[in-house]
Amino acid sequence: MAAVRTSSEVAFNRIAIAAVLIATLIFLAPIYWIASTAFKPKELAVSVPPTVLFQPEVTPFI
Repeated sequence: MAAVRTSSEVAFNRIAIAAVLIATLIFLAPIYWIASTAFKPKELAVSVPPTVLFQPEVTPFI
């Protein structure tokens, strides 16, 4: 027999899932930034404003 959940339990679960997803994005954003900067040419890596879309290069690793 399935347990019946109240609307407050469902709301709490949704808020908890949203909080975990937001925290995950906050913690993964710097890792993405570091990885994307590694594949940018030096001019784009230090440009202001930062460039989000770019042609990746692997020459720094060769």
